[in-house]
Amino acid sequence: MASLDLKSPEFWDPSAVDRELRRVYDICSGCRRCLPLCPSFKVLFDRLDVDAVDGDVEKLPTRDVKEVVDLCYQCKLCFNHCPYTPPHRWEVDFPRLMLRARAAEARANRVTFQDRMLGNTELIGKLGRLAAPLSNWMNELAVHRAFMHAVAGIHKNRNLPKFHRQTFSAWFKSRARRGAIAGNASAAGVPTGGGTGDHVSAAGVPTGRVAGNHVSAAGVPTGGGTGDHVSAAGVPTGRVPAAYKVALFHTCTVEYNDPATGRAAVRVLERNRADVSLPRQRCCGMPYLDGGAVDEAKALIRENVTSLAAAVREGRTIVVPGPTCSYMLKQEYPWLDGSDDAKLVARNTRDLFEYLAELRAEGRLD
Repeated sequence: MASLDLKSPEFWDPSAVDRELRRVYDICSGCRRCLPLCPSFKVLFDRLDVDAVDGDVEKLPTRDVKEVVDLCYQCKLCFNHCPYTPPHRWEVDFPRLMLRARAAEARANRVTFQDRMLGNTELIGKLGRLAAPLSNWMNELAVHRAFMHAVAGIHKNRNLPKFHRQTFSAWFKSRARRGAIAGNASAAGVPTGGGTGDHVSAAGVPTGRVAGNHVSAAGVPTGGGTGDHVSAAGVPTGRVPAAYKVALFHTCTVEYNDPATGRAAVRVLERNRADVSLPRQRCCGMPYLDGGAVDEAKALIRENVTSLAAAVREGRTIVVPGPTCSYMLKQEYPWLDGSDDAKLVARNTRDLFEYLAELRAEGRLD
């Protein structure tokens, strides 16, 4: 699709972006199937229906064109509802057009402070975690919220997520350390507890439940907790034996704000005989992309593609507990990165529920 080719000068041309926005707005006005989905469409149709415009997109003021873009929060629901997406000759891709409009605006006028700050989820998460629980208390103070409203544009009445001092990845790695200690003790002939299956393999690797926390041949922690055996490579294979290999892309929300979801995901996957690893990873890039900061998003994407492609080559399926991040990996990485590795990652990524549903469809879900 020519209008969404990042390498084309037309992609970044403000006048070309405006023409494409008005073309798509006109198609949407004639359909209106997406009216109840999000504020973008309600505002678009309200602005088109005023007497001064009377449905003529060419009469739509520039500020109204931009308002529709600003209200899109990339839920992607409209893409699934739209009857005119590629390969239809009208080639409507509303979410990516919104991203294109923001990217062109950011390149012409620089990324705003708000978008640059909110796009750096890792920095926000690290600072919030280090200051927790003080950061959580501060975020409930009216004076602090008024300050953030004025400086960063975060509405003072918006509910904000809590920060947790222990991140999900720290919890995951602590399991590997505990498993290594248990393994060393078991290899030395020290009982490792657990009551059942607390033995050592011929290679000297503990095979009991306590010992299911090791590191893969690539040096990636592989979780454990339910592992009853160890593979020839010394990787815990889950419940007797591991039937699947999973690389968990945990997401920033799970990492800093909701580690309990990550812990639950690991337990469910391990119960279903998955050997879970946690490859090196950065933010998926969507927060930066949503603010038009394409270069910053692509830098994160390149790092993730390198790490995740290596995990796929180890025979792992990438499982993601957050649908926005899984959508990024599956749909936006091939678009923004375009490499063979990005396409490899996309083909082998599953949303957590999607992965479990596939097991259920095959009659293998515990």
